[in-house]
Amino acid sequence: MKTIRNQLNIKPYQEDVENLLKLIGLLTFFEIGSASSIANQNENLKTTNELLNKINGMTFIPGVFFLIGIESVSNGEIIGSKKNWEVLEKRFKDYTAPNAALKNLHQWVLNRIRNS
Repeated sequence: MKTIRNQLNIKPYQEDVENLLKLIGLLTFFEIGSASSIANQNENLKTTNELLNKINGMTFIPGVFFLIGIESVSNGEIIGSKKNWEVLEKRFKDYTAPNAALKNLHQWVLNRIRNS
């Protein structure tokens, strides 16, 4: 018997949180909005280490925006370590034909690593 969650194809809560953090990171990267109001409403976020460990299973683009999202919702109190950025940077090589936008994002990550 399928659950209502399965029938409606509703994602588990934690996946929603991860997707929300990626979106926040994207919006922050493009300076479209502020994440502080979303962060204040989201008291059930996992601990910092649990969230940062999620990066290990992500590809370059979602991982970058996820890490930016974590930094944004913490108002700069949680900063991705140089190691986190280096893990993501290595995943850039998975793209066989990166376009200009992807190359620019990669350069942004390289600058972030240098300044860490």
